[in-house]
Amino acid sequence: MIFGILKNHPKTEATRDGALALIISLLITFLHRVNTYQQLLEDSKDLVSKFIQLLSQNPKIGKTIEHSFEANKNDNHFYRFFLEEVLEEFNGHLQSISQGKYTCNAETELTLTKTILKCCNKCLKAISYQDEEWWTSNNGILYLDAHDKHIDKAKEKATRIFIIESTAVESLKEIFKRHKDLQIETYILYSDKDRIDDKFKIDFVIYDDFMLRRASEVKNVEGGKVALFTTDDSHVKKYLSIFDQILTIAKAKNNALPT
Repeated sequence: MIFGILKNHPKTEATRDGALALIISLLITFLHRVNTYQQLLEDSKDLVSKFIQLLSQNPKIGKTIEHSFEANKNDNHFYRFFLEEVLEEFNGHLQSISQGKYTCNAETELTLTKTILKCCNKCLKAISYQDEEWWTSNNGILYLDAHDKHIDKAKEKATRIFIIESTAVESLKEIFKRHKDLQIETYILYSDKDRIDDKFKIDFVIYDDFMLRRASEVKNVEGGKVALFTTDDSHVKKYLSIFDQILTIAKAKNNALPT
């Protein structure tokens, strides 16, 4: 049809060449898109294979896909908005975790700090700061129960340095006794008497010299804190150095544990 029109046109050659150029251009674009699509399919084979392996290892990923699929089928625009919000937050967490970092809120932190003890196989190094009331609460007692359950005293070494007000020492007497019973190497530094540099007044735990939990100074009513969990090597090394410095100070002060 196109060439029939071109045959009767007064400027046949110019028009024909222009039309052919347009058709060839469109054809090249089409082929490029087809090839690109085929290449994407080819490139995704490995990704799909890995994804299937993940599904077999972690069924919760399958649940995520199933629920996302069902939610996407919902035509209600309000629910679509909610889904976008949930997926954006979820993907943000996944991206952070893929980079070796995870930040939890104060409510979640109470559960995570107990659960993560299951992963600790070599050593635990902890600085407790601004936690006096928390240790004597039900959550603090449950945390020490988790220590007893998950820390293998024959294989793992746990060390905790308390930075507390001197007036709080008696209220923590039973907590220190429990630490001794659990064979946790325990030290006390007094924030109001020992002239500790403010840079050492921080709350953190290092698991197996590999993962750092760095808590904020602000806690909620239940005692939990916003906390960063990370395996970033530079962060872990920084806090290992800080821990060694605080431990040196604590040993030098040699403050006696109450009996």
